[in-house]
Amino acid sequence: MISLRMIDLADDGRISAADYRVMEKWWRVRAREAPPRNILPRLGVIASYGPGVPVAAAFAYLDAAGSGTAWLGWMVTDPSAPKATAGRAMMRALEFLEKECRRLDYWLGWATVNDPSFIRFLERRGYTRTDEGLCHLFKELPDDRRSAE
Repeated sequence: MISLRMIDLADDGRISAADYRVMEKWWRVRAREAPPRNILPRLGVIASYGPGVPVAAAFAYLDAAGSGTAWLGWMVTDPSAPKATAGRAMMRALEFLEKECRRLDYWLGWATVNDPSFIRFLERRGYTRTDEGLCHLFKELPDDRRSAE
């Protein structure tokens, strides 16, 4: 039995430290690097198997510019979970995010992934491949406002 819950939020409105620690371990195995806690969106879901054992997680960034697009990102599963269980858990997490995004009037969901099996997983669920060989690059932007004071 797979159950879903929204990520717990800390007082600062970001993902709780406890939820982040669980996923951080998974990301370090799956992607070498975990995204910084402060960049994760508030719309996130955790899929658990059995008696509350987290197995998968996914997040959605909702575009505020009016395009109606949602980026479904930072999807990750527990590397020690059986593949079939992890797949079912991720499918439930994605279904929930898709429905929630649609309820909020977002009509297009998109994802950036580089794992071939995960690409096939998404394609089987109706996603269309548009590019290949992408990677995430981050840079903290300098705050020049501080030096102008």
